Amino acid sequence: MFIAPRLFVPALALLATCFLSIASAQKSISGIELTNGNITGGEIIAINKKTVVLGRKIGTGTMKQTIKFSRIAPYSLHALLSTGLAPLDSDDHLLIARNMSEAKLFATAGRHFKNAIELRPDLKESLKSSIELCRSNDIQSIMKRSEKELTDGRFSRSRKLALLILRRYPDSQTAKSDVPRRLAAIQEAYNAAIARERLLAKS
Repeated sequence: MFIAPRLFVPALALLATCFLSIASAQKSISGIELTNGNITGGEIIAINKKTVVLGRKIGTGTMKQTIKFSRIAPYSLHALLSTGLAPLDSDDHLLIARNMSEAKLFATAGRHFKNAIELRPDLKESLKSSIELCRSNDIQSIMKRSEKELTDGRFSRSRKLALLILRRYPDSQTAKSDVPRRLAAIQEAYNAAIARERLLAKS
């Protein structure tokens, strides 16, 4: 659209004003769960490598609160970073991925590593081992949880976790060998539990 010379400066000033109003707008987030069970929230003032600074209005002023990522429950931390950093660039995805890996949300970490590569293909080789580590850690974590559920007699939950590996990592060696063995063990334990219940019912 053509702008007459005498209108160019006011139009430019208006554009700059609009840009500043968007850039300076604070993003608010509520319901952030801390590892001690408390809930917090507020305006996201700053996000650093290991901390977030939140602000809350008190009267005419603002109270600032600096919280370490390690004090925030994993899923709340992911929501906080995704909201506060959006739109995400490759560095943001890497920051989230590394924090999610430390929080043992390995599938989420792997996804953000891959998102970083989509934005910067040159990172593919350097992040290859990180993605593979997330994959192997996630598989091990799911198998351990499945084993615990089986030990506790929660057969359905144990089976769902084993099947989760098949859905996420169908080409993995665990999915091809360990998961079928786990499913067979779950079925065997379930059948034994039913047999015991029937025997008790008869006695």
